[in-house]
Amino acid sequence: MSAEQKPERKDCPKEIKRRDFLAGLGFGGLGILAAQSTVIGGAYIYPRGKALTSGAFQVGTPDQYPEGVTYVDGKRVFIVRDAEGLRAVSAVCTHLGCTVNWVADKGQYECPCHGSVFDAKTGDVSGGPAPRGLDFVSLALLEDGSLQVDPTVPVTRSQVLKA
Repeated sequence: MSAEQKPERKDCPKEIKRRDFLAGLGFGGLGILAAQSTVIGGAYIYPRGKALTSGAFQVGTPDQYPEGVTYVDGKRVFIVRDAEGLRAVSAVCTHLGCTVNWVADKGQYECPCHGSVFDAKTGDVSGGPAPRGLDFVSLALLEDGSLQVDPTVPVTRSQVLKA
């Protein structure tokens, strides 16, 4: 055996060249970046607008709500009174779950996050990325005269509480 030849040892791992090691790190980093981008991009694109409030809650009495749209603080719901009666409209944007605002000057609901716009009467999308209109939720008059909203129970837009 000459001095230039080294005996091959079977118990030692194969040598990794620095270039191969750095290339592996680079491609591994790109793979992690691509996976993160896919997850974040999917979360942005996939609508998740669900009500954060679970279960029914009381919102006062019918006489507390004048004609028009009133936001119930902390509950992410609007109480709407018109000539037909009262309705409860979810304030949760159907795009990504932001809380929409009532813009009285324009007579519409607007999402401050991504610009979705919803019709005042029907809750339908009239602009922006939201995939569907705002949800109308259960509104009931209890025996004690108070109103109860249940955001987990969707209702049709035509369901009105006569009060």
